[in-house]
Amino acid sequence: MQAQQYFANANEAEIWMKEKEPLVSSIDFGKDEDSTEALIKKHESLIEDVKAYGAQIEQLREQADGCKLREAPVADTFAREKVVVIHDYDGYKAPVPNPMPIIVRKNEILTLISTNHSQFWKVEKNDGQGYVPVQCVKKIDAPLSDSQAHLIEQNTVASRQKQIEEQYERLLKVGKDRSERLNQSNNAYKLVREANDLSQWIVETETKIIEEEQEEVFDKVEEQQKRFNEMLKSKEDKKKKIEDLKAVADQLTLLGQTEAVEKITTQVENLSQRWTALDSMTQEKANQLEKCHAVQLFHRDLDETAEWINEKEMAVSIDDVGKDLPSVQRLRRKHGALERDLNALDERIRDLDAKASQLTKEHPEEMNAITDHLDEVLGKWRDLTSRADMRKTKLEASEELQRFMADYRDLKSWIDTMMALVSSDELAHDITSAEALLERHSEHKVEIEARKGTFNNFENYGNSLLDRGHYASDEIKERMEELAKLQKQLGTSWEERSKILGENLDLQYYLRECEQLEEWMTIREGSIKQADSAVDGDKTVDVLMKKHEDLDRAIKIQEDKIKTMVAQADSLRNSEHYDSDGIENKKQEVLARWGSLKKAMEADRAKLGDVRNLQDFIRDAEEMNIWINEKLQSVGDDSYKDSAKIANVQAKYQKHQAFVAELAANADRLRGVVENGQKLIDNGQCMGQEDAVKEQVENLQNGWKELNKRAEDKSEKLNEANRQAVYNAGIKDIEFWLEETEHALDNQQTGRDSGAVDDLFNKQEILRADIATHQERIADLDRFAQDPTGQLDPEAVQERKNLINDRYEKIKKLCDERAARLEKAKKLHDFFRNLDDEEAWIREKKILVQSGELGRDLLGVQNLMKKHRRLEGDIHAHEPAIRAVEEEGHRLIAEGKVEDPAEIENRLRKQAENWEELKELAAERARKLDQSVKYHEFLTQVEEEEAWIMEKQHLLSSNDLGDNLAAVQGLLKKHDTFETDCHVHEERCQEICSKGDELIAADNIQKDTIERRCEGLKAKLEVLRNAAAKRRSQLTDNSAFLQFMWKTDVVESWIKDKESIVRSDDYGRDLSSVQTLLTKQEAFDAGLQAFEKEGIQSISALRDQLVEAKHDQTEAINNRLKFVLQRWEALKKGSTARRDQLKDLEKRYKHVEDLFLQFAKEASAFNSWYENAEEDLLDPVQCNSLDEVKKLREHHERFKVSLKDSEERYRSLEKLDKEIKEFAVTLNPYTWYTMENIQSTWENLKAIIVNRDRELTAELRNQERKEEFRKSFANIANKFHDWVETTRRAMLSISTQEDLNYEAQLQRIKEASVDIRARKQDLKDINQWTTSLENEMILENQYTSHSAVSLSQAWDQLDQLAMRMQHSLEQTILALQQAGVPDDVKREYIMMFKHFDKDNSGRLDKREFKQCLLALGHDLKFGEDSDAVFDSVMARVDPNRSGYVEMQEFINYMIMKETENVSSRLDVEEAFKALCREGRPYITRDELYSSLPKVQADYCVRSMEPYVDPNGRAVPDAYNYQKFTMNVFQN
Repeated sequence: MQAQQYFANANEAEIWMKEKEPLVSSIDFGKDEDSTEALIKKHESLIEDVKAYGAQIEQLREQADGCKLREAPVADTFAREKVVVIHDYDGYKAPVPNPMPIIVRKNEILTLISTNHSQFWKVEKNDGQGYVPVQCVKKIDAPLSDSQAHLIEQNTVASRQKQIEEQYERLLKVGKDRSERLNQSNNAYKLVREANDLSQWIVETETKIIEEEQEEVFDKVEEQQKRFNEMLKSKEDKKKKIEDLKAVADQLTLLGQTEAVEKITTQVENLSQRWTALDSMTQEKANQLEKCHAVQLFHRDLDETAEWINEKEMAVSIDDVGKDLPSVQRLRRKHGALERDLNALDERIRDLDAKASQLTKEHPEEMNAITDHLDEVLGKWRDLTSRADMRKTKLEASEELQRFMADYRDLKSWIDTMMALVSSDELAHDITSAEALLERHSEHKVEIEARKGTFNNFENYGNSLLDRGHYASDEIKERMEELAKLQKQLGTSWEERSKILGENLDLQYYLRECEQLEEWMTIREGSIKQADSAVDGDKTVDVLMKKHEDLDRAIKIQEDKIKTMVAQADSLRNSEHYDSDGIENKKQEVLARWGSLKKAMEADRAKLGDVRNLQDFIRDAEEMNIWINEKLQSVGDDSYKDSAKIANVQAKYQKHQAFVAELAANADRLRGVVENGQKLIDNGQCMGQEDAVKEQVENLQNGWKELNKRAEDKSEKLNEANRQAVYNAGIKDIEFWLEETEHALDNQQTGRDSGAVDDLFNKQEILRADIATHQERIADLDRFAQDPTGQLDPEAVQERKNLINDRYEKIKKLCDERAARLEKAKKLHDFFRNLDDEEAWIREKKILVQSGELGRDLLGVQNLMKKHRRLEGDIHAHEPAIRAVEEEGHRLIAEGKVEDPAEIENRLRKQAENWEELKELAAERARKLDQSVKYHEFLTQVEEEEAWIMEKQHLLSSNDLGDNLAAVQGLLKKHDTFETDCHVHEERCQEICSKGDELIAADNIQKDTIERRCEGLKAKLEVLRNAAAKRRSQLTDNSAFLQFMWKTDVVESWIKDKESIVRSDDYGRDLSSVQTLLTKQEAFDAGLQAFEKEGIQSISALRDQLVEAKHDQTEAINNRLKFVLQRWEALKKGSTARRDQLKDLEKRYKHVEDLFLQFAKEASAFNSWYENAEEDLLDPVQCNSLDEVKKLREHHERFKVSLKDSEERYRSLEKLDKEIKEFAVTLNPYTWYTMENIQSTWENLKAIIVNRDRELTAELRNQERKEEFRKSFANIANKFHDWVETTRRAMLSISTQEDLNYEAQLQRIKEASVDIRARKQDLKDINQWTTSLENEMILENQYTSHSAVSLSQAWDQLDQLAMRMQHSLEQTILALQQAGVPDDVKREYIMMFKHFDKDNSGRLDKREFKQCLLALGHDLKFGEDSDAVFDSVMARVDPNRSGYVEMQEFINYMIMKETENVSSRLDVEEAFKALCREGRPYITRDELYSSLPKVQADYCVRSMEPYVDPNGRAVPDAYNYQKFTMNVFQN
């Protein structure tokens, strides 16, 4: 069945494509542009339809691939029956459950497997098996008809599918060819329109040229020239369009001749002739205008030149020569610009003179006017040039004067500035400022010396002006003398200032010594005053005594410093210092203060005594007395004694408890004070105040006793008052609660409904819980009443107790009674509420089941049925609730809890009756709805079948039997489908009538209507059968005839298309086109052979069948076949002749093609070589060294040697080109290169090579000169850098030489610093060399890596290093003199520095310095503060922020750290004593290394003596730290 379906679809596709073939192969390409565009639109629509039909071809291919039967269906060879689907069916969505669901579509042919099931048949489909309803399918027996057998031309599905696809591809190809031809025709018609427009423009332009009159008036010539230029510009645009038209016309001619192409060719030829005539007219017009325009332009140029001369004459007539150098230079620049303008004007004057001579010859009538006008302009020009020369001389002299005055003002300003600096009265007030001032003053001297060359140049320039006799010679001489005088004064002022600053620095050193001594004395004076106040105050006497001992030792150390200060002051006074009096006064002031300090020390020592214990006792006793008196006042408040009037008893009681606890806490303190006083008396340490001490002790003892007595009395009273107050408050609260509860229980309401009763029940439970809670509180009050202790009125307390208990028992009884009443009311209210709810529910459902609505259609009845079933379910589910209400009513009557039992019984009986009535009504409505459903289902099926019958009767009554084969095939296919459907519907009508008889037999409420509808359905079905048989007979006869005529039309159309190919004059222009045509011809011959089998034999066989069947159109059929066969024979003869001609042409073009290909290959290789060579030769010669130039020259020479091979390839190309041109063929299709292009490039290359030789020679000389510059600069720079590095290493090595003391190191550094300053002149020479190198564009130097910038930075760093080392050594020497650090300690510092200087650079970076501090045990903290602590240390050690720590800076810091926290020898001894156990007079080796950094421990082990006890025995690994500290501080 699949194969049968496929062949039917394939036939339909073939018919459709043959209908489209005549349309896509039409030779109508339009008569004009509009008709061509219309044809293009129609053809595009047709092509879209053809492409869209590709989806049908694809479906046909898929259908062919899926056919299990690959042979053409002749008869049904399967044993199983077939069924056709008459209704769409989806088994997965069907309302009736399907045991094996499947999806089928209308008109599908299925295989029947089983019919055992009553409702479903089992069928087989391509994708599986399943069940479909019986009413959706119908059995069929559809063998192939005779007409279908005649249409089968192949025996397999695959071959048929291949034929269809080839036919579709041919259709697409023909459509594409026609699209191209239509577009060509449309483009040709557009060109015709453009050619007409150009022709019209040429006519209009010729008319304008002819009509325009020649005017001699010169003011009109320019206007005419402007119009003529616009016309020429437009003409150039039109010329380009004409060239485009010619190119497109040639292209269209090559593509093929059409009517449009013939028109454009003729139009372009005419247009070219008209254009040639227009060129002649425009050339004549241009010559006429040019002659008339020349004289006018000459006079206008003379007028413009005269105006320019007048403008320049005003510029040179100005008398201003400038007031200063910028203004003069500005005027010089303006005059220079004026001279450049005059030079240009001079060239213009010469051109005008020559042009005047020419015009007088061409226009003799204008000779006088031209000569007069020219003479006038020449006179003005000579006057202008004379004035310009005079002004130039004035400006040059003025510029020299202003340049001299500018130099004078600059130098005088500099002298004034320097004079202000060197004459300043500013003096420093500290050493740092003094050193800075002195250093800055030295820099001024350097600057003064550097300016001497400038002063000499100024003097020489002035003398040169005087020698030339400048107009301002007097003023120049005066300025020179004034400047020389100022220069001399500057030198004198600098010397005076230098002496004062040196003395100021010495003064600051002296004052620093004095300030240090005064600061030390200030600290000691403060300690003496603190000791004086401590005797009268609260300070520890032992501490003051210890400090006095330390002060004595420090005074001995400071006496040496006093002597040094006195010697320094005397030295300054002897050298006649400018502040000698101040120095002497300062010395006397320090000495006087020193004497006063020593006297105060001796007086203070006499005031110290043993008063510490007495002061402590007096202070403690006074504090204790004050505290006792305060507590006696607080305990003396007796308001608590009257319990009736006491207020806030509980708070006072709690406060008193805290007071008692405070007394107990201070008992030990009192005993300690009394014991201390008694000890003072017993030991006689009262300092004459024994009676006062005894009195203090007795007062403390008496006050303490009185305080304890009063506290005990107050505790007892407050306890009794507190208990009474707590009881009274509890009684009041209970009485208030009893009153509220009694009022709540007196309420007799039981609620009007169930909800109100629930609320009362909740409140009753809350009240019951509250009563139980208060029972414990009443019990507590009873216990207090039974204990008479502390009661003020026991009888009243007992009476109130009994009253409270009686009222509490009464409340509990009332609570139980109210709870019973509420429970009874709740049960009754719940029953009546449930009864009302059930009665309302029954009434509601009765309304629904009594409805008379049975539905107006099937859907309405089904919805009513669903609603009724839900209602029946609700009734059944509600019955237990009805029974529960009845049981509850009978239980209430039986328990006797209702006042009116008869009311309850009546309501229960009425409810039962209503319930039974409701169930009966529901059953009756269910029966009626079931009958209504069956009736509407029957009616729906009848209406569907009647509608289908009416629809098909209308189709069968049509007179359309098909005008063509495709239409007839479609109608037959539709009729087959209709007959299948009709068979199915007949069975359905029988089933419907059977079902109607069943309804009538069941006494349905609509049985009369059912009977009438069954009879009408049978009658309509019979009429439909008769109409179908008649239409099938008509369609079969018409199909056979139209099929034959269609096949002959297709064959004739195919022959007609091929005849145009055979008669074509196109035999190709080259090998490719000839081979293409030959291939097409071979394909054409193969197509003829295939078509003879497929087409010619097919129509002959079909003619035989129709004649044998005695068709009524037999004569027309025979004539038609004879005519087609005649045209077929003529086509085969023409094809054979064309094939022979194409083979002859192929041989000739093959030889030409080989020559083309060989030339293209060699030309491409030659051109690639040329482009590479040209790129290398034209690359700019830019070298940075001599080696690069030499390499370029060597490469160029090798290239010139290789030119011989290239010349041979060039000659070979010439030979090939000559041979190709002998065949007189078109351009080479494989390359765009021609021999003319290659010849031009070869000559151009020779010229480039010559130019390259000249460039390389010039660059070689240039690089040789630059090489000498590089070597000279490198020699100077390397020597200077070597000196810098040598000096730096020497300076750094000075600090590491242990045999040199600090004074010797300082002297070495000063000598090195002088040498460094002396070498600064070398830097200036290097900068001059750098400038020369930059001018020569020498940016790289392989002989050195140093530049002027790097060398200047190296010199600056070296100079700064010398300054830092000098300053650091001076500070170190001063610190050593003050601190008295031993030499071995200094050597230890040097060893530590070298240990952490890993790179031996002579300095520590931040990381190395931090590691050193941590190793020495310095506390740098951790976390976020670590960096801040280290930065503060780094700022002290490295004040100039260099980022490094020099050795001297490190030593200074270590000396400062070692001495800043040590004020005396005892401090050091106390520190050692803390490190050893039990305060021993010696310290062991292990204790030293466990407590100190290794460096410090090593120093202690080397410096300390071994310890020997008083008996002369040595302790192993023990050292005498006391003797060590004594030696250190003595040194």
